[in-house]
Amino acid sequence: MSVSKAFEIDEEIGKEFEKLRGNMGVKSVNDAVALLQKEGRRHLLNEAFGIDAKRVKPFSENDRGEDRS
Repeated sequence: MSVSKAFEIDEEIGKEFEKLRGNMGVKSVNDAVALLQKEGRRHLLNEAFGIDAKRVKPFSENDRGEDRS
């Protein structure tokens, strides 16, 4: 489901987003914003887990700290 909302930005910012959209090779400014959000989340995760990225592995039942007997 798509929800459309309008908001106002400065003309200069709008031009910058149009240039960014072209540089990113996406069809719309909306696609550029979505891609920037995704990259921002990826950057935050890399900051949080980047040091241990190769050491992180999925949890198993043996990793539980509680007694389930």
